[in-house]
Amino acid sequence: MLNSPDLRVIKTLRHWGVYVDEAFFLGGIEKSKILKSFKAHIFFDDQDVHLKTSSLVVPSGKVLYPSYSPLNLHNKSLERNI
Repeated sequence: MLNSPDLRVIKTLRHWGVYVDEAFFLGGIEKSKILKSFKAHIFFDDQDVHLKTSSLVVPSGKVLYPSYSPLNLHNKSLERNI
């Protein structure tokens, strides 16, 4: 069963008119080695920490949250506390 972030990715891609043959949802693990071994064509993530390493092996893009989303508001409050 798809969890919320996985479902968000699928819905976003479909909204853009993009349909994929395969998608892998890897949770919080480090991604670059897996992306390299699978010879991924492109990688999307919502966390900068994953994009830093993945972008060294495959074109990578950040998935942004709408400014009003609860997760975006939560992340902004965490950034203020750092």
